[in-house]
Amino acid sequence: MIAVAPIRRGWLVINCVIEMKTPNRERELVLLSKTALMSEKALEKELISLEQFFVYAESEAVFCQTHQLVKRNRITSKKTHLTTIFYTHQLKPFWFLVNKN
Repeated sequence: MIAVAPIRRGWLVINCVIEMKTPNRERELVLLSKTALMSEKALEKELISLEQFFVYAESEAVFCQTHQLVKRNRITSKKTHLTTIFYTHQLKPFWFLVNKN
C-alpha cells in the first residue's frame, strides 16, 4: 500500500508498507522526498531499491554476523543457534541477543 501526500515547500510524504520475504516481517515506512514532482515510475523504482536494501539488511547471514547469543553463563556466535532464533522469534528464559555494534 502506498499513500502519497504533498506538503509545503516541495516536500512529498510517502507512506508505504514493504512486505519482507521472511515470515511475519513487514515494514511501514514514512518517507520524505524533496522532489514533489516524482513520477510513478521513479517512485516505484525508489521503493524497489528500498525493499532490496531491507531484504539484504534483514537477511539471515547479516543477522548471524551482527548478533551474539548470551546464554546465562556463555556467549556464542554459532550460526545454528542464531538461525533458530531468527526464524522462531522467541528466546528461552535468560537468553539474550546482543548486537555487536
